[in-house]
Amino acid sequence: MNKPRFTKKRFHKMCDMAEVSEQLVADYMNEKSSNSKDFIIVDKATQKAGIKDGWHIPDLTREDGKMVEVKEDFSSAWTGNIAIEKNCLERMLAYCDANDKPYPLLASVNHKEYSVLFFRTEGLLEQLDDMANKNQIWLTKGGDLDEWNYIVNLDFAK
Repeated sequence: MNKPRFTKKRFHKMCDMAEVSEQLVADYMNEKSSNSKDFIIVDKATQKAGIKDGWHIPDLTREDGKMVEVKEDFSSAWTGNIAIEKNCLERMLAYCDANDKPYPLLASVNHKEYSVLFFRTEGLLEQLDDMANKNQIWLTKGGDLDEWNYIVNLDFAK
């Protein structure tokens, strides 16, 4: 079995970079929204607390209950693909179901074209599994934690 390329130093670097992207997506969403309530970044203590219940709490929330998960995939700049972590998506949807929350948007920061792709998460797992079964996308183990990832071509995702 391959050892994950996950170190404490790399983890902290990724967290710092993710916070920048989370703020960029929050600013973008707030600028584009007609809602007077702004998206804010969920504090890391709240996100950590969800782990004990097997949940992944989305990165951004708004007072009206809307949420956004910001997906970082720095490799997309040279692979032309985005990776969507299956386990993360499952845990995020479980959090929403258990807490009677609406399913969030998934915002994938596209580092190749400096843009953001948005996905509705309701039914997304089923759609991704269906597309993987039809060989339109790939489901493969890998990433920092050697877990299952859906690999989606950026052009196909649009």
